[in-house]
This record gives sequence, C-alpha cells and structure tokens, in this order.
Amino acid sequence: MKKYLKEFIIACIETAFLFLFPLIPMGNKDAHIILLLVITLIVGIVGVAISDKKIKFLFPVFATIMVVPTMFMYYEPRVYGNIFWMFVFSALAMIIGELLRLIVLGVIRLVKKIRG
Repeated sequence: MKKYLKEFIIACIETAFLFLFPLIPMGNKDAHIILLLVITLIVGIVGVAISDKKIKFLFPVFATIMVVPTMFMYYEPRVYGNIFWMFVFSALAMIIGELLRLIVLGVIRLVKKIRG
C-alpha cells in the first residue's frame, strides 16, 4: 500500500470529485460535465506528473470506469456519450502529465550536470 500511496491519493481525489461534485446545485447539467472534464484533466496532469510508477498509465481507464456510475446516478441518458470524452480528457491528462514530468526531470538533470 505504501508503495502506491501517491497513486491511491490521486485515485481518491478523482473519485471524490466524480461522486461529490454533481451534488453541488448548478442550473445546468452541461456545466457540471464540463467542470468534471476539466477537473479530471487537472487531477490527471498532477497525478501523472508526481508519480514514478507504471500504474499511472491506467489513469484513463480508472477515470472512465469511475465516471460510469456517476452518469447513471446523476445525469440523464443523453450525457452517456460523455463517458467517451472522460476517457479522452484523462488520456490527454496522462500525456501532458508525463511530458511535464519528463521536462522537469530533464531540467533537474541538466542543472546537476552544470553544477557537477
């Protein structure tokens, strides 16, 4: 469990947003879905960027599986197509987060090389 603590915390944050955020009253359900996609993008970028385990590449699958019950509980049938968009946004988050992580690691190595 300690080995995957960062990944577990990111999964809990994503799950909490997916299940608790729709309880906040808003006039438009589409606004909820757009904000869920943006929140998933942000959480995914941060989660993938801070993780050094290979399990982080399962984030799009995890986010997509976790959004399915949310769609059935809170939204009407016309928004089920947004499950696909959840996968797209979480995959995009994974790519951006990994690129960000590689850039930061490259800069750190370059600074160490210059100093050393």
